Parts: sequence; C-alpha cells; structure tokens
Amino acid sequence: ELKDDFFSNVFSFIFGGEQTSHWLVQPVGIAVSSTGKLYITDPGASGIHIIDQTEKEYDFINETDEGNFRSPVGCAISDDGTIFISDSERGDILALDDDNDVLFQIKEHLVRPTGIQIHDNRLYITDTGQHKIVVFDLDGKYITEFGQRGDGVGEFNFPVQLAVRDSLMVLDAVNYRVQKFNLAGNFSSTFGKLGNVAGRFASPKAIALDSDGNMY
Repeated sequence: ELKDDFFSNVFSFIFGGEQTSHWLVQPVGIAVSSTGKLYITDPGASGIHIIDQTEKEYDFINETDEGNFRSPVGCAISDDGTIFISDSERGDILALDDDNDVLFQIKEHLVRPTGIQIHDNRLYITDTGQHKIVVFDLDGKYITEFGQRGDGVGEFNFPVQLAVRDSLMVLDAVNYRVQKFNLAGNFSSTFGKLGNVAGRFASPKAIALDSDGNMY
C-alpha cells in the first residue's frame, strides 16, 4: 500500500489528477524526444512507459502490430523522432513513430539485442547473445558487425550497453571492463576488471558519456 500511495501521489503531483498507470517494475532504458516525451523500457512489466512532460500525460504500451513486447531493453530516438526499441527476448528491434505505430522491424543478424545508441545516422547495438556489436543505418539496413566471445582484445563476454560519441565505449559486463573502439570497430583501449574497489566492477549494468567526454 505504501508503494501504491507513494506513486499515486507522485503521478498526482506531476499530472494534476488521478492517472491509470503501470508501476515501474524493472526500468532499464531511457530516452527523451525533442517534444519532451520520456520513454522508459521496462522488461519487468513487458512494456514501455511514456511520460509526456509537456501535455502531462502518461501512457503504457506493450502491444504492437508486430506482437507484444516481451523484454524491451534499449531505447533511442533519432533526430526525425523515430523511436527504436530493442527486445532481447523477441530478438528484434522495432522502429516506432510518435503515435507508437510500428514503422519497420529489424530482426536479421540479431539474437539478443540490448543496448542501443544512435550516432551519425547509424544504429549501434550490443547483441548480448552473440557477444558482438551490430550496426545498421536508420532505415534498418545492415552495415557491419564486430566481436566474438572471449576475454581478449576486441572480444566480449555478454556486452550489455554502449555509449557513442567520437568513439565507441562498450560495457563488456562479464569481462568486468569497458572497451573503447573507433567508429569503424577497431580496438583502442580498455580498463576495468572484477573487484569492489575504485576502477573495478562487480556488476556493471550501463554506461553513458556527457558532452565533455566524462564517462558514467
């Protein structure tokens, strides 16, 4: 009851009235559109939470023309407003328009897509099941891929997320490290290993870069 009361109060404060909502169960990915819509992937709830901060509206979607979401993980939005959602259990990526209708599906070359980042009209995806990075253009056309399972340079052991700016930073989760590549997929450097002190990782989940190049 405490949880329900707390979230009801939060939604009432934000939206100014009662809202029918699905509580966050296992929020993983997040993206904000240019129109102020906040998209949160929630594999625990098998759907996407959408908060329109301008119109003060809430929506939750778990059904599409291509079937129900099962385990949506990654979320990214292109400059033209297309929303890309990866579903690790379905093994695909759905491209949605602003009305949440499916524009197209990306399925070939993918097994368990998780993290998504958009940079320079390219879609970079961590495929955790294949232990590699797969790259498409924003129309869903396959471009390239790199990586294989292992603990050597340029190899991955369950990569889960990535961050892209002038370079590509991959969170190589079960190797407990971050690997840096150029945008063509050539290895540059790495840091981190298993541990619980500064500079080491115990259970890394996500990675991000700010505009100054600082890594989180």
